[in-house]
Amino acid sequence: MTPWLIEPSDAELEALAGQLAGLPPAGAGSRAEETAAPPPPLETLERSGAAALVLRLPPGSGLSALPLAGMVLARTVQARVLVVPDLRTHPVNLARTVSTLAALHEGRIGVLLGEGGEAGTGRTGGAEQPRGSGQAVWYDEAPESSAPLGVRVLRALSALWESWPLEALTGDTVAGRYVDDARLGRVTTPGLPDIGGPLTLPTDMRDKPVLIWEGTPGDYPWVDLQLRDRPLPRRTFAEAARHEGAPSREDAPVPERPVPGGAPPREDAVDREDALRRDGAERRYAASADEGPGFSSAAPRTAGTLRWALGLPAAPPSGGDWAPAFPPGEGNSLQASR
Repeated sequence: MTPWLIEPSDAELEALAGQLAGLPPAGAGSRAEETAAPPPPLETLERSGAAALVLRLPPGSGLSALPLAGMVLARTVQARVLVVPDLRTHPVNLARTVSTLAALHEGRIGVLLGEGGEAGTGRTGGAEQPRGSGQAVWYDEAPESSAPLGVRVLRALSALWESWPLEALTGDTVAGRYVDDARLGRVTTPGLPDIGGPLTLPTDMRDKPVLIWEGTPGDYPWVDLQLRDRPLPRRTFAEAARHEGAPSREDAPVPERPVPGGAPPREDAVDREDALRRDGAERRYAASADEGPGFSSAAPRTAGTLRWALGLPAAPPSGGDWAPAFPPGEGNSLQASR
C-alpha cells in the first residue's frame, strides 16, 4: 500500500488550531448543525491511516509550525507530522526542537522543505527578513554551492543530529566518564558554513528524524525522500474523513485534554487516554517485527515512527565535513574531574 499524506486547507488548519486551543468548532450550535459538521481534525488524523500530517502554514496566519506540531503529537497516540518550518529559524534551533519532539513522541516527526526559501515566497519555508532582503537573518550566500537553500538546510539538520549521537552517552560513573567525547563533532556543511555543533542534546541514529525534499530533484544523498521522484498522494481532512476507516463524530477516540484555566478532564477521559497510550506503545514496540507499508522492504523495525510509516530505510549520512568537537590535548574533554 502506498503511503499518503494529509495536507489541510487553510480553513482546516484554522479548525485544527482551534481544536488544540480548546475552542468550539465553527458553526457549533444545534444538534442538526453538529451532526452535519465534519469530524474534528485530530480525530480524523488519528483514525485515517495517513502516513503523516503536513503542517504547512499560510503566510500571515500568526501560527508557528513547530509549536503546532508539538501540540498535535502530544494530543495523539499514533499520528505523525511533517513540519514545513520557517527558514528564519536557525538550523541549530530547528535541529534541537525536531530532535526533542522525536525523542518525546517516538519518532513521529520529520521535516519537509521545498524551493522558494531564499525569497520567502509561497509556503515552503520562507526566509524573508522584515527589511525585505529575501534572506534569513542567519544566512549568508555561499557562492560555492548551487543547491537551493532548503536542501542545504536539510543537510545541516542531518549533520547536526550526527554531531551528538545517542551512542556517545556512556554513563560510566566509576570512571567518571559519562560521554564519549570522541564521538562528538563539529560540522561544516557545504553551502552553509559556520553551522558548528555539536548539538546540545543526543539524537538516536536508529530513528533519526525523516528529511524530505519536494523541490527539483537532484543529487542529494542526505535526503530520505524526494517527492518529485516518488510522489505521495495527498488528501485534505475532508477527503480523509470520507476515506475508509475515518471516524464518525460518535466513535472518535482522541482523549480529552484539560483546557488552560478550565475544568480538569473527567475521570473516564483520563482512563481512556491511559488505555490508548498503553495500546499505542504495545502496537509500536511489540509489533516491531512488522514492516511499514512503504517503498522499501528494508525499513527499520521500530513500528509507529514516521520512517516506518513511509517505508524508508535507515537514514543516510549527511556527508558533511566532521572534526572532533573536543580535540585530544586541548583540555576540553567532558570527562569528569576527579
